[in-house]
Amino acid sequence: MSDFFSFLPDTSEVYKNWRELVVKHSVSGIHVHDSKIAAAMEAHNIENLLTFNAQDFKRYPDIKAVEPKVA
Repeated sequence: MSDFFSFLPDTSEVYKNWRELVVKHSVSGIHVHDSKIAAAMEAHNIENLLTFNAQDFKRYPDIKAVEPKVA
């Protein structure tokens, strides 16, 4: 599997970013998981996200969330 994907570490910077996003955007409940993804993306300088629910990432302006077209 690692031949196809790069696995990035969950660093202290990810945690710091996550705490800032949760407070800044008043995130609670199940949406904290999305903020953790956004925090990791920020820490690792990743801008693009392929997701089935781009709406969940609208609050993060630095993320370009794209939904696949389903036939």
